[in-house]
Amino acid sequence: MIFIPVPFPGPDSLTSQTPGGMKMEWELEMRLYHTILILSAVIIAINAAFQAAWMFQFSQVRESLTEFGGNWMPTVQAAGALMRMNAELRRLELLGVLADSDGDIARASRRMARQRTRIIRADTEIEPLLATSPERDAFRAYRTAQSNYLALSRRIAAMKSDGLHVEATVLAREAAPVFATMTDSLQLIEQLNMDYGRQAEDQATRRFAIVVRTLVAAGAANILVAVSAALLAARRISRPIARLAECMDEQESDRPRCLLPDPSPAVREVSVLYSAFRNLTGKLAASMAKLEDMAVTDQLTGLSNRRRLMDEGSKIMALCRRGGRPCSALMLDLDHFKAVNDTYGHAAGDAVLAHVAGVLRREVRESDVLARYGGEEFAVLAPDCDLEMLLHLAERLRAAVEENLVDIGTQPLAVTVSIGAAAASGDDRDLATVLARADKALYAAKTGGRNRVVSCAEAD
Repeated sequence: MIFIPVPFPGPDSLTSQTPGGMKMEWELEMRLYHTILILSAVIIAINAAFQAAWMFQFSQVRESLTEFGGNWMPTVQAAGALMRMNAELRRLELLGVLADSDGDIARASRRMARQRTRIIRADTEIEPLLATSPERDAFRAYRTAQSNYLALSRRIAAMKSDGLHVEATVLAREAAPVFATMTDSLQLIEQLNMDYGRQAEDQATRRFAIVVRTLVAAGAANILVAVSAALLAARRISRPIARLAECMDEQESDRPRCLLPDPSPAVREVSVLYSAFRNLTGKLAASMAKLEDMAVTDQLTGLSNRRRLMDEGSKIMALCRRGGRPCSALMLDLDHFKAVNDTYGHAAGDAVLAHVAGVLRREVRESDVLARYGGEEFAVLAPDCDLEMLLHLAERLRAAVEENLVDIGTQPLAVTVSIGAAAASGDDRDLATVLARADKALYAAKTGGRNRVVSCAEAD
């Protein structure tokens, strides 16, 4: 919630009206302020209380889910993995019993030994997860049955290795009940943990339902308070604002000036608010104009930027085309500008750009559009200027830049520019096309030795 501070009338304003009327208005103002503040405090208190309740309930739900996911799922997974490992051991054991050749018997024995090692390692991983006495009792029963079964498994493997096939088969049958007891113990651990999981899930569901009911109650309470505040605002603020808007409309028309009713506290405050908004609108318009100017002005050189060049230049070209008048463009690029930055620093580079911009500004005509095109590139759009006049202008700009040294603090620095010139022709559809042709000529001037002017005709 956002509070907007409203100034209270001071002692000086009290003396400017009759004591009885001012006292009544003061009491009405204080009553309105206090009512709004009380409603705001009630809303904050309700939200704070319900947020505390929500935090508590959600912490309970989180603890239940943590217990649910941290105990039940890992234990069930570990028990299931153990069951699969023991089933695999039983399968390998039966394969070994059915094997005939010594090679098959030896391979089965090796695989059974590796599987017994994995089972023993898995036993050590599941034991820390057992959190209740029934789980630990079931695990002890499993370990007892497992010890007997592993001993029988080793005896079966030894009998097969000694060639006692019949005895190994009989012993494998005797191991079946022991394996069943071991499997039943693991299934009991699984079942116990699934029961714990369901209990945790039920508990989380109940607590979540409490949270939902709390949210509904909080929403209803907030709606009730909001409706009360809205009714108060409509009666004391919205209606006076609507009346003031009607008066503003009437004042802008030819009808007589609207007279507001006797100023109650709300109406008088709205009138003050209207004056403040009117002043703010004027300041905002001035700020917007300044921002718009900044958006199309290069901050370093003070020249127009590329955006203004393209916007205004397109309009100028359209006017020249409709009037059948010539229009030309120049593209200028500082020679070896990277060396200036690398040798003297970027501050010196900025000083060079600002200096060159000032020289160009003094030399171009008032009707020309001079802009910093980007980086160390500048552009000039010259309306009512054919190619011959444009080349004279370009040469004047080139010479002026060469003759005016730049003061960078340590020593005067001589800079030069390469210039590409292009006059708009009937095939040029827009400003971008003319600038592209001038840029092509600029490239020819750079590759031809720099510090020179090249026209698009020479570049072609």
